[in-house]
Amino acid sequence: MVSIRNIKCRLYLNSTQSSLMEMYQSHCRLVWNLALHQREEYWNKASTHGPLQYKEAHGSISEYGQSAELTVLKNDFPFLYDTPAGTLTNVLTALDQSYKLFFSNLKKKNGLAGKPRYKRSTDSIPLKFKGNANTKRGYTPVRIDGQNYARIFLDKIGSVRFRCHEEVIGKVKNCMVKKETDGWYITLAVEGEFTRENRSHKMIGIDLGVIHTVTTSEGEHIDMPTEFQLIEERIKFLKSRNDRRKVKFSNSWKKEVRKIAKLQQKLARAKDYFIKMTANKLTTENFLVVLEDLKVKNMTRSAKGTIEDPGRNVAAKSGLNRSILSNNWAALRNKIVQMGSKNGCEVVLVNPKHTSQTCSSCGLIHIDNRRTQEHFKCIGCGTEMNADVNAAINILRLGEPKFRSSTDDKKVA
Repeated sequence: MVSIRNIKCRLYLNSTQSSLMEMYQSHCRLVWNLALHQREEYWNKASTHGPLQYKEAHGSISEYGQSAELTVLKNDFPFLYDTPAGTLTNVLTALDQSYKLFFSNLKKKNGLAGKPRYKRSTDSIPLKFKGNANTKRGYTPVRIDGQNYARIFLDKIGSVRFRCHEEVIGKVKNCMVKKETDGWYITLAVEGEFTRENRSHKMIGIDLGVIHTVTTSEGEHIDMPTEFQLIEERIKFLKSRNDRRKVKFSNSWKKEVRKIAKLQQKLARAKDYFIKMTANKLTTENFLVVLEDLKVKNMTRSAKGTIEDPGRNVAAKSGLNRSILSNNWAALRNKIVQMGSKNGCEVVLVNPKHTSQTCSSCGLIHIDNRRTQEHFKCIGCGTEMNADVNAAINILRLGEPKFRSSTDDKKVA
């Protein structure tokens, strides 16, 4: 099956190319801020005169309407012609998607996506390059310079070199260039067939926990390295020390901010690598992986409550929220689903209700079966085992019939 896969690599630019990228970023920030201001002005006037009446008189505002006005904007700001047209158009697409996500979350009343904000001069904005692989100005096949480096042609930039940690197989549809703390990075969107044949016959259930990040139905525990916690404690210490400085935005304050940003980036990349390797291991060694369909965003909501209805056990709930977010349950689940389609492994999500209170031997559901975090003892049959292993076995049993029914439906179709 043809799919699109993203490959992120470190980009190495010369001084001229780096200055051009910086210039493109400033131009994209200008387009973003002007388009955002135009939308705010439109909705302020619409709220004053009535949305429906104002829309009938002046039309609606959309990505396509603002894209058509880019030519007029370029006449007012001629330096925008130096930036690829597709890169500027993608800024308006990203703004439109941000507003759609904001409005959809307003309807759901979950408050997960905030209103789009103006870009500051210090904010990094992704630069998207579109091209045609059959033309000289578009994307040419990647040319390998050495064992770990490759090159690709970008419009108005020229040939750029990047560190290629894996072979790029397929057609490069587009790419995204972004500046991070330690330099420039390029993300290639490659189209091709990436599904591998999975010859395993093992089925496994997975329980995501706080003490053990991953526990399988076979009794295996996979934990995040302890170094991650040390880095988190170091970041917390540096932030508290920097907040106590009397002079904000001094040279020492900025130096400390850069140090914190580098540690945060190091931690994020280390966690991404751990999640990717764990997901790849689980989906290559098994042909069926069953997971709990956890609503992580709902589970990590604050327990403070309101003045009229204050929350209970707020400190304990805050600690649990930090542990859940630190173990990256949502990212791990999404990566397992993604790697499952790539490695030919079926991934099934089941309802997590009572999986930790059900005895895997006799099926008795009772809250007293699990009195502690790690230990499970059935009050009916007396079965004793690790609580996470017991939950993983129950998860696997819930997923097996669901998998068989989906397989039968595919055969009938």
